[in-house]
Amino acid sequence: MLLTDKSGNNFKIKKTDYSRGLYIKNNGKWLKHGIYYNMSNKKITSKIVYSYGKRNGVKVSYHSNGKIKFLTPYVDDKRHGTKIHYRDDGTKEEETKYVNNLRHDERISYHTNGKVNFTVNFVNNERQGERLQYNDEGKLISRDVYKDGEKVGKTKWFY
Repeated sequence: MLLTDKSGNNFKIKKTDYSRGLYIKNNGKWLKHGIYYNMSNKKITSKIVYSYGKRNGVKVSYHSNGKIKFLTPYVDDKRHGTKIHYRDDGTKEEETKYVNNLRHDERISYHTNGKVNFTVNFVNNERQGERLQYNDEGKLISRDVYKDGEKVGKTKWFY
């Protein structure tokens, strides 16, 4: 289906078994524009907002049970902000911060009880500084140090 708005912009709606969304014609090319859905077995597996072919906003991905699996923020088609990963029971599994599509700052993973499992810092997608591991009661059990993505020294264990 082709549509034209009062400003002369041309749009079309694409609907298949695997995806659906709106496209805008820009410089002779059809670009995703607006909310776009990915599908599997007639269920939405993810949705995100596009602006002239670029992802902008939070991409929401779903587990097969319908619960949120990932929340991934995008700015100008790059991951930018905190990506959150959830288990299929809805509990938080991991948080990773991105700047311009690169892991940057702290990444935290969680035990199923919600307590922190690991923390590690990144600078421009490389591990930098301490990586700490905790048991499911919150007690520190190991420590590693990274510099420019490489492990420095041996793992220190706390018993």
